[in-house]
Amino acid sequence: MKKYLKKIKLVNDLYTKWKWREQKVSYGRENPDKVFYVIRRAGANVGLFSLVMTTLGYIKYALEQGYIPVVDMSNKDNTYMDNRLKGNVWEYYFEQPCGYSLEDIRRSKNIILGSGIIDGTVCYPDDSIAYNEELLLQWKEVSDKYLVIKNDILTELDELKNKMFQGKKVLGVLLRGTDYISKRPENHPIQPTIDLAIEKIDKELKNSEYEFIYLATEDQKIYDIINKTYGDVVVSMETERYSTTKDENINEISIKNIENRYEKGKEYLINILLLAECNYLIAGNAGGSQGALLFRNYENGRFIFNLGKY
Repeated sequence: MKKYLKKIKLVNDLYTKWKWREQKVSYGRENPDKVFYVIRRAGANVGLFSLVMTTLGYIKYALEQGYIPVVDMSNKDNTYMDNRLKGNVWEYYFEQPCGYSLEDIRRSKNIILGSGIIDGTVCYPDDSIAYNEELLLQWKEVSDKYLVIKNDILTELDELKNKMFQGKKVLGVLLRGTDYISKRPENHPIQPTIDLAIEKIDKELKNSEYEFIYLATEDQKIYDIINKTYGDVVVSMETERYSTTKDENINEISIKNIENRYEKGKEYLINILLLAECNYLIAGNAGGSQGALLFRNYENGRFIFNLGKY
């Protein structure tokens, strides 16, 4: 049975690589002077910032080759594909990097369908940007120019920021829990324990005066402990939080039975953008904290735990 299953997996892997291979196509005669590079991703049931980071890498790659990047997240195998909205998930949250949509290029002469397999061929920002200042600045330059958030989301961000931060000095804290702790994913950054995080928060509170602590976490236990420790100064987005077993994946749980996946993704994006607005950031090294680094003012202070990898 095992041999049979391995054969099936091998055949499936080969088919997936073939289906999502990079290839040149032509859909018409329009835009003969331009080459469009369509950014895709197979197996996209991942977190929002995993999608963002790999897409940013392919945007940079396409531009370096002289191509015009167009992001395609209309594949049904996608964490945030919303049955009520359909269409291109990227355009739920971001503008197209160079202003061209899939509709704009559907009759174009020169199109390259990018590889949908993330295999390390193309570099993208990852956990190393938390500790490598030069690398962070390089990717921040790309994201500042090509990672353009939709205006309606920015409007909602401003409203929430004014309501929660009230123009005061805020300490941002991002702590991953749930499956990141229980599953200990191989080669991913080790997350701080709650005790280690509190020790660092206490130290920062002594160094500087903050009116609020903005807490971002998907873990109910972490949320309860931080609120019990610091009381009324803790502010957070109103959202559902979770506890997971070793075999459960937070992306699958958080969207299970959720009709409006777009709202879930928007909520998470605004959560990270609020962290980026904080005067100082304390965080474990994860996709959300890497996203916050790309969006935040580079001059603002930050501390990202560096505890090795699982």
